[in-house]
Amino acid sequence: MKLNSAIKRGVLSEKGQIAFLIDPDKFDFDSAQDFIQKIIFSKIDYLFIGGSTVKREDLERVVEIFSGRISIPIVLFPGDVYQISEKADALLYLSVLSGRNPDYLIGQHTRTAKEISEMDIEIIPTAYLLIDGGNSSAVAYVRQTAPMPSNQFN
Repeated sequence: MKLNSAIKRGVLSEKGQIAFLIDPDKFDFDSAQDFIQKIIFSKIDYLFIGGSTVKREDLERVVEIFSGRISIPIVLFPGDVYQISEKADALLYLSVLSGRNPDYLIGQHTRTAKEISEMDIEIIPTAYLLIDGGNSSAVAYVRQTAPMPSNQFN
């Protein structure tokens, strides 16, 4: 496990940072080289890769496209246990706190703990809150949970 990573240093610096999320289900593989140039030009801090219904081979393919071609950390934003890759720099280990489905609170963690602990990847414990934005989402569907009402935060 990487302990002194660029991500940890970035968080400790207390400066504003930005991440860009790529959903492999929606990624245009034919335009990958142009997209890499745009990522480099944009000077973002982190590249997140993940989605609610992504197959592992598609996730791996996107990680491989960017791995070694960009200097920013590649961070997995998994929608399920099979969306992990040791070729990434870090993994947001998501616990869905807003849901009622215990599988996405802790169940998936117990199924992947051994595999992930054997990877040379930074683990970032992450609380995930699904908040109602007025539209149905793949996240709510896949996790079989309703989002928290947005008026709970006024």
